[in-house]
This record gives sequence, structure tokens and C-alpha cells, in this order.
Amino acid sequence: MYNKYIGQAPKERGFDLEKGLKKILSKKENWKEIDELLKAGDFLPKQRTSANGVIPHQMHQQELDRIIEKQAKYYPWLATENPATGERDRHQAKYELDQLVSFRIPYYVGPLVTPEVQKATSGAKFAWAKRKEDGEITPWNLWDKIDRAESAEAFIKRMTVKDTYLLNEDVLPANSLLYQKYNVLNELNNVRVNGRRLSVGIKQDIYTELFKKKKTVKASDVASLVMAKTRGVNKPSVEGLSDPKKFNSNLATYLDLKSIVGDKVDDNRYQTDLENIIEWRSVFEDGEIFADKLTEVEWLTDQQRSALVKKRYKGWGRLSKKLLTGIVDENGQRIIDLMWNTDQNFMQIVNQPVFKEQIDQLNQKAITNDGILCGSGSRAFWMAPILHRRTRRPFGKLFGWWKILLKLLGMHQSRFQLNLPVMKATREK
Repeated sequence: MYNKYIGQAPKERGFDLEKGLKKILSKKENWKEIDELLKAGDFLPKQRTSANGVIPHQMHQQELDRIIEKQAKYYPWLATENPATGERDRHQAKYELDQLVSFRIPYYVGPLVTPEVQKATSGAKFAWAKRKEDGEITPWNLWDKIDRAESAEAFIKRMTVKDTYLLNEDVLPANSLLYQKYNVLNELNNVRVNGRRLSVGIKQDIYTELFKKKKTVKASDVASLVMAKTRGVNKPSVEGLSDPKKFNSNLATYLDLKSIVGDKVDDNRYQTDLENIIEWRSVFEDGEIFADKLTEVEWLTDQQRSALVKKRYKGWGRLSKKLLTGIVDENGQRIIDLMWNTDQNFMQIVNQPVFKEQIDQLNQKAITNDGILCGSGSRAFWMAPILHRRTRRPFGKLFGWWKILLKLLGMHQSRFQLNLPVMKATREK
């Protein structure tokens, strides 16, 4: 009976320990005591139960260490040192057997198979791990076989959305220097003082003298600066802000980096490195991985690296670097340049024909030769004919499936001229 109770022997249907013990022990003198323990659930407690999960694994590990230390005199191999290459692993688990208790596969590594192997073997697309080298993975060599930083980055990138305008471009981190500059300029270009838009010169002064020095810029700060810079303007009224008292955007990351790396934050030679640092911090929650990545930036000092590790940036924007800096007008001006050099806001600039044409051309390249959209557009592409079939009776004459596709992509009909032989066959079915 006990073997069945602890799972070492198969249980027959309707097995009940309490009823079985009652038949055997009910006439014994201590049955009442046993019966009370049974009803309380304290009789013959199992050693292996889910209740063990409430005990931290570190306590199990301490118990294991004591067992190893006492038994090592009889079985020396038990005290074999942990061969794991990771310093953290060796610190947490002194002995080789300890690693079996402390070992965990981090959530950002996921299934221990590369996307290519998973696709070839099962056709699934749920892996993102990046390999350093081939071979069997064990608790002692995980970081010899798996690239921790690359896997963590792939984990985040697979969950981030694509650019609102450019289908296959990754968005910038919300705390990117470039993205925060875009946010501030877009808000400034919508501001009006006494009913008029800010002049380009005043806007640039506000950006340089206020936003580059304060994390929170108030409407009263702008009013004071405009009054100081403009003759004949008394008691200027600042309008066009979603919050009448202050700006929602800021240059917080710029000010953070200014306090750590000084004037390098304004030097174009360091912009790529600084943007990489911000992206790494947005991707890696694990400070140890981030610290390892910072060693790739050779010009940083140890003190600067320590200060950067303490920073935490989260969130992603809705626009890509390519959209803001990768397409130009007939004068060679990028979107971010026009936001700085003119009083136009982002929507006014991006809807100019010169930019709309380039955006359409780049999006055409996001469509493969078979007409299948890549990235975030693929699901909308395949859902279009399904929705068309479901709605063609009441709405079929009004909307074709291709119009539904453009609706799903959030685009106007004129944005694309699609050649879709694959989907045409699907529609005919």
C-alpha cells in the first residue's frame, strides 16, 4: 500500500490511503491518533511534493553542500569542483553536483535550439537562441555553447513592433537620443505664442537653452525666454501643449549621458556608440550582460561604465532611424533636419510628395517576389482574403480583399500597387 501511495507501484482505480489504513489499523490502540493525523494531512508526509517549491532552492543547495562535505571523505568524487566557465555559476555552486540544483535556463534564451534547426526539424518558429559553437549543451557549458548577449537581444527584437511607416524597419528605443529629439522638435513645432508659431531661431534657442539643461520644461520657461529674446512681446501666451503647464517631451537621456560622458554626448563621432549603449540598456534587463556589452566601447572609463550600468531605460518608440535620417528631399535634408530647420511638424513633412514616394518605394521592397509581405505585414496579408470571404455578402461589392489588406496595414489604397498572383488564386477558391 505504501509503495502505491508514494508512486513506486501503480494505483488501482479508487485507491484511498485513509480507507485502506482504516481496514488494517482501526482496531489498533493508536488508531484515533493516526486518524487525526490523516484528517489533518500530516500522516506519512511525502518527501517529494509540490510543497517543496515554497522552500528556496538555495536551502536545498546548502543541504546538499553539507552532505557532500561529510561524504567526500568516503567518496572524493562528490567534492569535484564546479567546471562551469561562468564566474557567477562557480560562485553560486561550489561543487559540480551543485550546478544541477542552481542551474536555470534564462527566459531570454528560450528553447536550446537555433531558429534554423527548429525550422528544419519541426517547422516551428518559437526559437531565437544564438549559438557560439555546436555541440551538446549541459548545465556546465551553457555559456560556452550559447551567446547570451545575442540571444537576449533576439528575444527582445522579436517582440518589438516595426516602424509605423516603413514596414520592415525596427523602431528606435523610446529613450534614444534621436527619438527624444524628434519628440521635442515635434512638440515645439506645434507650439504657438500669442497665436503664432515659434520662429525657427526662437525654437532652436528653446531647445538649446531649456531642453538641454532641464528635464522638465514648463510653459512659463518658454514664455520667459520668448520675452527675453523678442522685443515688444509682453506676457506671451504659450498654446498648443497637451498639458497647458509643461511639455510632455524631454531630453532626459541626453542629460543623463551629459553627466556621465560630458561633452562627448554632443560630438558626432560618439553618437553611434551612445545610441548603441541606449539600445543595449533597453534590451538587457540583466545588468551583467549590459556590463559585458559596455566593454565593447573602448573609450569608456571604468567609472563611466559603472555609472551607465546603474541607468535603466525601457520602452520603444514608433519610428525607425531610417525614417528619420535615412531618406532625404531634393536638397539633401532629412526629416529630422527639416524638423530642426523649419517650423513644420512631423506629419507635414512626412506627407510631402518627395518623402511619400520614397516611403512607398521602400515598402515595395518589403514585399517578396511572390507578393508575400515580410515582418509585421505578413499576418495582415494572409488575413485579408479570409476577412473578405466572411464579409463579401454584405460588403463584397464595396470592398475587395485588397482594400481590406490595406485597411489592415493602416495604409491608403494609393500607397501600394500590389502584384499578388498567389492571393489571386486564394481569392478564386
